[in-house]
Amino acid sequence: MSAQDTLHRLWADHTALAAARSLMGWDQQVLMPSGGVTARAEHSTRIAAMAHALLTSDELARTVEELATAAEPGSDAEAEVRVLQRTLRIQNALGGDLVMRKARASSQAYETWKLAKPANDYAAMKPHYEEMFAIARESAARLSAGRAVAKPYDALIDLFEQGATTDGTARLFAEMRETTNELLEVIRNRPGQDDLLAREFDQTKLLEFMRGTVSEVGFRMENGRLDICRNAFCTNMSPQDVRMTTRPSGHLKGIVSSSLHEMGHALYEQNIGAELVGTPLGGGTSLGVHESQSRLWENIVGRSLGFWTHFLPKLQAVFPELIGLQPSEMFRLMNRVEPGFVRVGADEITYNAHIWIRFELEVALVEQTLSIDDLPEAWKDKMEAYLGIRPATDTDGVLQDVHWARGSVGYFPTYSLGNLMSYQIWEKFTSSVPDWEDQFATGRFSSALEWLTENVYRNGQRYTPSDLLQRVVGEPISTQAWSRGMRAKVAATAP
Repeated sequence: MSAQDTLHRLWADHTALAAARSLMGWDQQVLMPSGGVTARAEHSTRIAAMAHALLTSDELARTVEELATAAEPGSDAEAEVRVLQRTLRIQNALGGDLVMRKARASSQAYETWKLAKPANDYAAMKPHYEEMFAIARESAARLSAGRAVAKPYDALIDLFEQGATTDGTARLFAEMRETTNELLEVIRNRPGQDDLLAREFDQTKLLEFMRGTVSEVGFRMENGRLDICRNAFCTNMSPQDVRMTTRPSGHLKGIVSSSLHEMGHALYEQNIGAELVGTPLGGGTSLGVHESQSRLWENIVGRSLGFWTHFLPKLQAVFPELIGLQPSEMFRLMNRVEPGFVRVGADEITYNAHIWIRFELEVALVEQTLSIDDLPEAWKDKMEAYLGIRPATDTDGVLQDVHWARGSVGYFPTYSLGNLMSYQIWEKFTSSVPDWEDQFATGRFSSALEWLTENVYRNGQRYTPSDLLQRVVGEPISTQAWSRGMRAKVAATAP
C-alpha cells in the first residue's frame, strides 16, 4: 500500500470520528434530553481520545514523513503535508490527557451554562470558567514549549487563526477603534429614529421565513437544515450534511442576522471542492476566514438595500403589519446603530467593541493579571468604557456567550478579523460584479455565491489564511477596506 493510500485510510477513520463527535455535539445542543448529560460527556471524551490517538500514532507520523519527501512543490500533496504537520504538532504538544480533560469539562460546562445564563447565576459557572481557563493556560504552555512565542495567548489565537498574534491583533483592533469612534460621533448628532422592528414576531413564522430565505440565496436544504437552539452555530458531518441553528428570538433582527451568519459558514462548507472532501484539505482554512464569510453574508449582503428590495415583500406576506414599510426604510432599520449589551444582537459598527472586550479579558485571564472572581465586574467596566453602557446582570454580561463554556479561548478575535477580511474580499468581488446590488434586488444571488466559491470556498485548506487572502485580494489583512465600507454605510443610511 502506498503512503497516499495509507493516508487516505487513516484520514477516513479520522473523518468518521470527527463527524460522530460533531453530530453528538449538534444533538446535545438541539435535541438531547437533559438526563443524557453524563453519558454524552463520557462518549464525547472517548471519541476525542480515539481521534487524538489516531492523529498522534506512529503510523500517521511515518506516512506524513514519507509523503513530505515525495510531494511536488505547489501540489495538493504538499498542502496536505503542511496541514498534517501542523495538526500533528498541535496534537502531540497537547497530549491525550489534556484533550480528554477538555472534552469532558466542556461537555459538563455547557450543560451548566444552559441553566446559569437565564438564571443570572455566575456562581454556578465560576468553577467551570476556572477549569476552562486553567486548561487554556496549560494548552498555551504546552503549545509554546520549544517555540518562539512572544506571549502565552499567541499559541491560543494561532489555533483558530494560523499566524495571528496577540500584538498584531491588538494593533488592528486599535485602528478599528479610531474609525468606530469617529463614526459613532457622526451618528450621535443624528436625529432619533423609531425602530419599527423592535417588537415581538411569531418565532415559528420567522424561522420558516428564514428557511426559505437561505434556500433561495443558495443553501442546499437537501444537504442541511436550520433549527432553533440556545446559541446559534453551524456544524457539518460532510458537505452533504451541514446543520445550522439560529437563536431563539422573537425579534426579527435576531433570527434574520443569526440565520444569515450561520448560512455564511454553511455555504463555505457546502461548496468545498469535491476533490478535497475526505482529505486533510477539506473544510475551511481558518476560523478568521470562516468568520469573514459568516459576517459577509450577515452584514454586507443581509443588510444591503438590494437584499431587502427582494425579500421585504416576502416578509410582508408573512407579517402583514409590516406592509407599507419601504425597502429604503428597511435598509436603514437593519443598519441602525445603537450600543447594546448583547454581542449577537449588535449593529455592525458597535459589534467589534464586544470582541475587543472579550479579547482583552481573555488575554488578562491567560496571563493571570485578572482573576475569575473579578471577571464579571471587569466585563462591565470594559463595556462601560467602550460602549458607554453597563449591564445590570451577568446574563447580559459575562454569561451571554457559550464560547468559554466550550473552552474556545482564542476564538473571539476571529470575528473582528473576519469583519476586516470580509470587506477586503467584497471590494474585490464588486470590482468583478459591479451591478451586484441590482442583481440582489431581483433575487439573483448566484453571481456572489459562484465568485466566492471559485475564489475562496472550493480551495478548502489548500492555502494558509494569509496566502489565501493574498491570492484573492492581493494584500495582507488590514483595516482600510472595512473603514471604507463602514463610512459608506453610515453615509448611505443618513436620514
